[in-house]
Amino acid sequence: YLTGQYGDPLTVNPYLTFGLYAYDRADFFVNLYKTIYTSVDCLLFDRYVFSNLAHQMAKLESTDQQKEFCDYVRKVEFRLLGIPRPIKNIILRLPPVMAVQRMRAAGKILDGHEQENYLLKVADAYRRLAEDFYPDECLMVDCLDNGRELTKEEIHEKIWLAVKPILERS
Repeated sequence: YLTGQYGDPLTVNPYLTFGLYAYDRADFFVNLYKTIYTSVDCLLFDRYVFSNLAHQMAKLESTDQQKEFCDYVRKVEFRLLGIPRPIKNIILRLPPVMAVQRMRAAGKILDGHEQENYLLKVADAYRRLAEDFYPDECLMVDCLDNGRELTKEEIHEKIWLAVKPILERS
């Protein structure tokens, strides 16, 4: 998908592309994760279902289309495929322009999914997920303080303070 075998990755039907990631997660869960999942109290994942939602939502024009898509994906992943539903989705908020600057400074050649105009749509999709569609399931962590980018340690502390009460309840 990302290499263009289905066409321009930025315009490929999101109902097709979400499935590539969903079935990969389902395969992971069935073949490896289930043995781990049943023996621990908490697991953290990087780029789980909501990451896929945000990136695919960026391709859809209307709020209604985006909400319909999200509800469909959640039904497929959580109910039909049985992928565990997260207690909380932690979304790190950093302005896309800063993310692009960081990638360029590291010498990275940016693909379409890393261009600022696309990342602005993705950032808006994350905001919509957290504020409009599923606010009880999301936690937005701002990675700036008065325009200053927080250090990894400061971001870690913000995440820990938010996650600690959840862990104490489980």
